[in-house]
Amino acid sequence: MKKSSDVIKVQAILSICGAAMLGLAFLACASGSAAAQTGAATGPKVTVLIYSGRPNPTFTLNASQEGRLQQLIAAARQDTGYEGKTVLPSILGYNGIVVIWSTGNGRAVYGNHIEVREREATRFLADNGELEEFLLSAAMESRALDAEQLRFIRTKRPGSTTAQ
Repeated sequence: MKKSSDVIKVQAILSICGAAMLGLAFLACASGSAAAQTGAATGPKVTVLIYSGRPNPTFTLNASQEGRLQQLIAAARQDTGYEGKTVLPSILGYNGIVVIWSTGNGRAVYGNHIEVREREATRFLADNGELEEFLLSAAMESRALDAEQLRFIRTKRPGSTTAQ
């Protein structure tokens, strides 16, 4: 029988692994930001985290998509349920979307939860999944995702009636 201290240790380890995974995702997505700063002004880079061991689909938002992204973030409400953690789960398969600006600011989105990283501060927001759905639609529009990938994501994400 497991002791409560064992459960707490496992939870702490999972929390640390999740935070490390988010940090690596932000670093991987931001690696091209220096090149973006030297070239023409471009929108934020979006990466759909769906694969392990091979490149994830990535695309850039245009100005109108970036405006809609900002509107959806502004409409989201404060979410204190993720303080000190990350919204990106440490699982195989689809585990969220990361948005990185050339300034290094970033957003992580999974299900109804949004993680906002600006400078040294992190805050957590919640919506009804509109931001994630918007970003998935933008990924399809940009051809970063195909119909099969989108179907896979929609069956695996939280709240899906077909999730396994």
